[in-house]
Amino acid sequence: MDHGHGAHLVEFLRALNRDPALPAVARTILEHALEILPQAQSATFLSLNDEEGVFEYQAAVGYDLEELSQLKLPQDRTIQHQLGLTSPAIIRDPQRLYRDLLPPPIARGLDAFPVAAFITFPILVAGEVIAYFNVNSRDDPDAFSPADLDRLQGVWEEITLAVRRARERAALADSERRFRLLFERLGDPVYITSLDGTILEANPAAERQTGYSHSELIGMNIMRDLAAEEPALTYDTANERLAHGEIVHFEEKKRRKDGTVFITDCAITLFEYKGKPATLSVNRDITDRKSLEQLLESRLVQLQALYRASILLSATLDRDKLVQDVVTLVQDATGADFANVLLFDEGGRPLRTLEPHGAPPIPLQIRERGFSSWIRDTGQPVVIEEIRDDGTTDPPIRWPGRRQAPLRASPILIEGGIRSLAGIPIRGEGRVMGILYVHSYERGAFAGQVEFLTSLARQVAVALENASLYATLRESEAQWRLLFEESPVGIHVEDFSGVKTMLDALRGQGVSDLVAHLAENPDFLRACAEAMRLVHANRAALALYGARDQAQQVAHLRGKILTEPGAPFVQQLLAIWQGKTEATFLVVNPDVQGRAVHVQLKWRVFPGHEKTYDRVLVSLVDLTERVEAEEATARRDAVLGAVAFAAERFLRAQSLDEEIPGVLARLGEAIGVSRVYLFQDHHDAAGRRLASQKFEWVAPGISPQIGNPKLQGLPYLEGGLSRWEEAFSRGEPIAGPVREFPPAEQSVLRPQGILSLLAVPIFVATERWGFLGLDDCVREREWSEIEVEALRMAARTLGAAIERAKIVEDLQALNADLRGLYEVSVALGTSLDLDSVFARVYEEIARLIPCDAFVLALVDATRREFRLAYAVEEGERLPEVVHPLDPEQSLTGWIVATKRPLLVRDFEAESDQLPAASQRVGKDVRSWLGVPLLFQDEVLGALSVQSFAPGAYGEEDLRFLETISAPVATAIHNARTYAGLAVLEEKLRRVEAYSRRMKLARDKGELYGLVLELTGSVLGYRPCAILEPCGEELTVVAGHDEIAWAQGMRFGRNGRGITTAAFRSREPEYAADVSSDERYVTGNPTTHSELAVPIVLGERLFGILDVQTAAASGIPAEDRDLLNIVASEAAVALAGLERLEQVEAVNERLAGLHRLVMRLSRCTTVEELCEVAAHEAVRILGFTTYTVSLVEGDWLVPQASVGIEGRPLRRGEGVAWQTLARGQTISGNLEDLPQARLVRPDLRSILSVPIGDFGVFQVASTACDAFSAEDTLVAEILAGHLQEEIRRIRIEEQLREQAIRDPLTGLYNRRTLVGVLERESERAKRYGHPLTLVMADIDDFKSVNDRHGHLVGDAVLRRVAEVLRGSVRAGDYVFRYGGEEFVLVLPETGDGEGVLPRLQEAVRGISLPDVPGLSVSLSVGHTVWNPVRDGPTTVEALLRRADEVLYGMKRRRARRR
Repeated sequence: MDHGHGAHLVEFLRALNRDPALPAVARTILEHALEILPQAQSATFLSLNDEEGVFEYQAAVGYDLEELSQLKLPQDRTIQHQLGLTSPAIIRDPQRLYRDLLPPPIARGLDAFPVAAFITFPILVAGEVIAYFNVNSRDDPDAFSPADLDRLQGVWEEITLAVRRARERAALADSERRFRLLFERLGDPVYITSLDGTILEANPAAERQTGYSHSELIGMNIMRDLAAEEPALTYDTANERLAHGEIVHFEEKKRRKDGTVFITDCAITLFEYKGKPATLSVNRDITDRKSLEQLLESRLVQLQALYRASILLSATLDRDKLVQDVVTLVQDATGADFANVLLFDEGGRPLRTLEPHGAPPIPLQIRERGFSSWIRDTGQPVVIEEIRDDGTTDPPIRWPGRRQAPLRASPILIEGGIRSLAGIPIRGEGRVMGILYVHSYERGAFAGQVEFLTSLARQVAVALENASLYATLRESEAQWRLLFEESPVGIHVEDFSGVKTMLDALRGQGVSDLVAHLAENPDFLRACAEAMRLVHANRAALALYGARDQAQQVAHLRGKILTEPGAPFVQQLLAIWQGKTEATFLVVNPDVQGRAVHVQLKWRVFPGHEKTYDRVLVSLVDLTERVEAEEATARRDAVLGAVAFAAERFLRAQSLDEEIPGVLARLGEAIGVSRVYLFQDHHDAAGRRLASQKFEWVAPGISPQIGNPKLQGLPYLEGGLSRWEEAFSRGEPIAGPVREFPPAEQSVLRPQGILSLLAVPIFVATERWGFLGLDDCVREREWSEIEVEALRMAARTLGAAIERAKIVEDLQALNADLRGLYEVSVALGTSLDLDSVFARVYEEIARLIPCDAFVLALVDATRREFRLAYAVEEGERLPEVVHPLDPEQSLTGWIVATKRPLLVRDFEAESDQLPAASQRVGKDVRSWLGVPLLFQDEVLGALSVQSFAPGAYGEEDLRFLETISAPVATAIHNARTYAGLAVLEEKLRRVEAYSRRMKLARDKGELYGLVLELTGSVLGYRPCAILEPCGEELTVVAGHDEIAWAQGMRFGRNGRGITTAAFRSREPEYAADVSSDERYVTGNPTTHSELAVPIVLGERLFGILDVQTAAASGIPAEDRDLLNIVASEAAVALAGLERLEQVEAVNERLAGLHRLVMRLSRCTTVEELCEVAAHEAVRILGFTTYTVSLVEGDWLVPQASVGIEGRPLRRGEGVAWQTLARGQTISGNLEDLPQARLVRPDLRSILSVPIGDFGVFQVASTACDAFSAEDTLVAEILAGHLQEEIRRIRIEEQLREQAIRDPLTGLYNRRTLVGVLERESERAKRYGHPLTLVMADIDDFKSVNDRHGHLVGDAVLRRVAEVLRGSVRAGDYVFRYGGEEFVLVLPETGDGEGVLPRLQEAVRGISLPDVPGLSVSLSVGHTVWNPVRDGPTTVEALLRRADEVLYGMKRRRARRR
């Protein structure tokens, strides 16, 4: 190596390390490569972007780097990657490789930088290419040799290291930029601290959180300066955990600059900051979240406390324990230091104070102006936020309505250090029973807890009531419970390890529901029982099941207990499955002899064996005696409670009937029997004592006997109960098993399934009222003295209650009757709903008149039937039933027919005397009372009450029922009227809605479909049909599916049928009963009534709406009216459809008329106009005979005709002149028009329309009354347009005449002369005929003007023109040439010699009659042009020649003068 090269290499290495940025390093490398490879002209450097996976240009020599940087080459799409190059290589003809190997967009991009060859140098780190630099030859593909590949070998390691460092530095700078951006914009406060907590950096969020500025935070210690209390975690502990790679989380209270405290959730991680270890701490403010959590936790604690309280308070009846539990619970839930309860007696005096847990005592002598008195008297809670040393409070407590100083706290509270309290009234039994107090040494301890404490106080009130009611019972049980707790206990030590292994295996198999699995796999339960090992059982446990040894105990457990479905062993398995280590079960198991043993099984895993369950302690407490004793005591207490309940209910009852079922149920459940029942004694007409069952309670599964007819009216003596009659008379009970009763009694009792019976008599005052009885249908039993005495007490209580009720009933009977009548009248007068009216009637009558059955029947006179609209039997509503209205077949029918009331005291005794048969509705009754419901002498129905007992009703009841029937009938009438109006209103609304739809129908099919839908689906009448008239017949055109067979049928106008009758009369025809209507034609066999309604509008009959129904008289009047409306609306809709068709036809005609008018406007002559109008009218109006006639003087002359040959009419002749004279259209039959002139004998009607004053447009037809209003309208419109067009053409003709004629003389003007001469000269040349041109001039005309004036001169000119016109032929032309000069054009006149002498003679002396003595003459000159003789000529030449002749003559005449 020479010294120059070495110096260059050193300079390269220095430059390589001078600027560590990747672009600078890349350019240094490229410049060095170009120096050592002189044959290269350019170079590029690409570096890998790891995030995007592309190579990007970092430097370029010989190229525009900005343009190159637009190209990004995917990592796997470079030439080097495609060729698999990982070491320097020479690439020749790269443009071809670009096209072959690279995607087209990249290839096109590289084509912009042409290269003939290049050396590529890949730079690798850890085997991955991180950069390329390429040295290029632009024009020499052989520029590089293999030796050039090693030129950079000596510095390759330095190049790789420099590139790697530059990339790492760039990545680090990017990471720092992103970190700074995240650090500054993060919403949570972030601190960078040294390991001792000194704040090195803080983001803006930290400034916002703490209130300190950035400069103030820097240098502060995050623990000492910001923490509000002792840190939850020391930095030594935190640093130790951070050193192990943990992210340390903890919560900490911090203090802001303003002193407010907030809570943060801190996350700390180890961090390198400026080359030194530091911590990065994120501190999220969770103050609101913690407050919410505390609130939720407090609420949850309160809810849990309320839940526990409900369980605790319902589980105990011991008042002291109850208060103890409540106080403990309150202290736990509220954080109170103390709690106590003050109880009051019914007079509000302190009864007892309960101060558990060392609470400050409450003296029984409460202060008159103390908190307790205030709470007791106001019933409101007291919450004291602060008690001051002087006794004043915040808030102050004042008596409502009193002007006194606020209450002061008790000195006992102040001395006890109490600073806040809450006192909640315990309300029950309609008063403040006590006060629940909570106390705290802290101020404001009970804010926001009043609702919770109030809820708790309500539960306490209920529990205290229960405790008070059952205190006596609890005290009596205390001694027994003490003995029970000291009884011996059986113990098992069991090994469940095998069971645990089996359950773990089962879980591993995917089983999640153990109970379901055991139900489906009972063998698994048995396998678990076999896997259980009984390690040890004590003698008490063996004695418990009667086993002689442990082996028998195990066999008994596995055979009889563990494998039973639902056995406690399943519960134990479930406990193991759930991972429980202890559980308690109450079970009933059989012992070895099969006796049921009640056992409390407590199951607990020994400590240290929780994973294997190989040692489990099972305690077996024999509860059999206790359970049996509890059951006996419960029965006794229940019986006593039932008796007390009965006494309370009966003595306080307003209605015994309402209370008796509940009392019977309570007695039955307490004594444990199958039935409890109540029989009432009564007498029949013969005076025999009978018993009838009035009430009954039955246990589940027992068949009731309340509906047994044999237990109604059962005679004591004849019914086999004579022994009962004697015993009950002496006040003695009947008791014992039924099998021991006399056979006569057994025959009554055994069919009811009774095994044992107990019955006691009921006395009211000294009279026997009935008896109260118990049945046991499950087992035979001997009734205990308690049960017999309890039933006697219940019977005595019931007797006293009945006696009291009768006394009250007698005292209130009159007032109740009057009040009942008043309430019924008011209720009936304020209700329009029939069902509610009936229910109220029944309710009030049943309250005032005892009845086992009630019937309110409504009459339908049209159908001759009555309906049981509201029938009740024994309180149960019976279904509605319809009966024929036959006065001989039912008492109700007799009442309706006679309008008289009827009282039947006893059906059996009076059966032969009844006016009609007794019609049975429900059960057989013995007494019956009925009255008619009359409204203005119209029978609306009948009202009856019935009883199973004879003699139940008397004359007073009859008078009462008659009295109440009047308002009932009025209410029924009003309700019926209202209901009918409501139904009618709804139907009218629906009809109106359908009417709107009918009027919008697009055709008859849609319209008829709506009519059928309305009559069938809305009004409820099917089948229904619509018939249309066709000549003298009716045709069925639409109908419901039921009568589809009738579609298309025809009925003659004069034939039978309801529809044809309506067709003839054009009035609705109704057959209420078609079987008796001779007009009816049998069709639908189910039809019993039919209504035919004409669909008519004015005089127009569109058809018939025929409605049929299966019921006789099935279409009431209001529905007939509605169907009339439907038919009328259908007629309107049909007329609308016809009108629509007519309008559309008229519109079509008007459209045609418009096209005709457009054609008429293009006509140029009247003749053409009339011809077009006549022929086009054939298509527009549809008739075939037309005439257009115009006035010509005194004649009407036909101008155009179709289908007829018209003739002129003299003025005043025919309908045409009459039309013109009137100026109005004439339309009608020709036979009615005497002035008509027939032009064809078959014509019958005419339409004659004036065309203004110009003429008449006439249409004729061979049919009578052929022309409609629309025809007239269209014809008049056409005539109007003809009038305008004739006026237009004539005005145009006038204008044309004015353009070609002289306005003074009426002769053609000079302008017209040129055209006429050109036309006539051409004609003369075509046919070879001569043409004569005459020039005439009035002699000495100026002297006429001078002597007589211009008016006379004008008259002379007019007179000369008149003479000239009269002197020429029809085909000749006369022109005023100008002034007094005239020109005459005489075609085909030969040499003119025949015309000129006559002309000259005529103009030789022309006189004016109005100017005596005035006479003028004309000088006339002429020229004749013969095209055959004279050859071609021009208009100018002809005029010039004639002019020369004229003026030659004038000169000669002048010379002669």
